[in-house]
Amino acid sequence: MSAFVVADSLINGLVSSLYHGDDMYIFKRLGYDLHANTEECKRLSIDLHLLNRQAVDERYSDKPSKKFHPDDFVFSHVLPGNDLQNHQRLGCLIYQCSEGSVPEHDLYKALENWQSAIANRIIRGLPGYDGFVWGE
Repeated sequence: MSAFVVADSLINGLVSSLYHGDDMYIFKRLGYDLHANTEECKRLSIDLHLLNRQAVDERYSDKPSKKFHPDDFVFSHVLPGNDLQNHQRLGCLIYQCSEGSVPEHDLYKALENWQSAIANRIIRGLPGYDGFVWGE
């Protein structure tokens, strides 16, 4: 398995979607109050970026993440993605963060929980989903 540092735009897209969406409760449990202000969004973005870099560094013994990405991660609000786009973005970030001890971090687990919430929302929105009898 390989790992790389994802683009700032991926993390910015995810955090912007959280800020404008209904799933921020997942991260509020970890102390991120995204409705408070843009500084909280920036803090979460930087923490996600650092989590990704940690995974890359744990995967490769020569700590290559500094070669791949500048140290000055910049958060900026972008247009939020839809559920399909965010599910794909999360899949990429989760995969790139799945090295070493990173999957044990609460922030990593929150990413997995968010991806699961999105998947459930997508499935519940499919035609025919409501046609099945609950409990049978």
